[in-house]
Amino acid sequence: MKRFREFISTLNKIIIESDSFSEIGDKLVEIISPFIPVEWSSICIIKGEKVLISSLSSKIPSYFKEGEEIPLSGTATEYVAKTKKVLYEKDLSKGYKFYTGKYHFEKGIRSMLRIPLLSRGEVFAVWVIASSRPNAYTEKDIKLLKFIASQISVPLKMFMLYEESKTQYELLQSINNLSRFILSEVDINRVFQKFAEELKKYIPFDRLSIGIIEGKDIKYVAVSEVIKTGRIEGTKVPLSYTASSKVIKTGKSLIRKDIAKDKIFPLDETKLIEGIRSAMHIPLIYRGKIWGTLNFSSTKPNAYGEKEKFIAETLASQISGMIVITYIYSPFYNHLTEVYNRRYFDERFDEEIEYRKRYGG
Repeated sequence: MKRFREFISTLNKIIIESDSFSEIGDKLVEIISPFIPVEWSSICIIKGEKVLISSLSSKIPSYFKEGEEIPLSGTATEYVAKTKKVLYEKDLSKGYKFYTGKYHFEKGIRSMLRIPLLSRGEVFAVWVIASSRPNAYTEKDIKLLKFIASQISVPLKMFMLYEESKTQYELLQSINNLSRFILSEVDINRVFQKFAEELKKYIPFDRLSIGIIEGKDIKYVAVSEVIKTGRIEGTKVPLSYTASSKVIKTGKSLIRKDIAKDKIFPLDETKLIEGIRSAMHIPLIYRGKIWGTLNFSSTKPNAYGEKEKFIAETLASQISGMIVITYIYSPFYNHLTEVYNRRYFDERFDEEIEYRKRYGG
């Protein structure tokens, strides 16, 4: 009985002391491996019509990646959520009921066990255990895993709620910080660099830009990039060449998981040469009109999903108006004539006079 209580305590401690779902996944595998064969494991979290692959722990190649989101429909996770029962696929080489089975089998997985995680009688996630051996799990294994699932379900749900509330709080802090900065700053480039700095905390990117719609063109007015491209600040490109044209047309954000597999726009070939593989484009709206797009680019495929889109849209919706006002009403630059205004030259002239008075010449 003492060992039993210690085991329960260890399970709860894993969740309480872990900093992320990935850490929870690794520690769960560590604690059950001495008793049950585990070569691939994940916790599939149900998010509306999507499944979030989380807590991925793998000793063999994995088709799915940590943090990846896939449609719920047609998956084993959907089946388990509906039936609320354990699903055991003993040998994938003899066939699979769900489309995801094909990808698992191609990576060497032969048997898979899926255990529902419930909160208030509803399945909120599915714990997946897999092995490269067929018929790897016994009734005794299943009984033990069901018991573990019953012990970790509530703490896991609480951990999820905490993580979500923490992210929302951090987003609110970022929005407040950016709002104060924008209201006190007139230089669009300094505003954008601060914006990029905050975004980097939540969303990975190798290039970030703001594109303003000017007639049939898109003009990049602010750019932050690790990789070097020809689309620097001030560059104009025909709108129809870019993914932004689709965002303008549909009024919706656009995620491009792998440009190499989905070349649609004339600019795509250039992006691939630059090393860009995935992208995300968010509409910037002011007074009900889309005036530009916020563009994320990564050298890695599948860099963006629903989580990144939600964060980007949240931040963009809160500060879009402030950014466009800063851009349009900059005291130094006329964005219609594209020349510096009288105030700019007056201030530079005064600075030059003061310099000459102080240093001569």
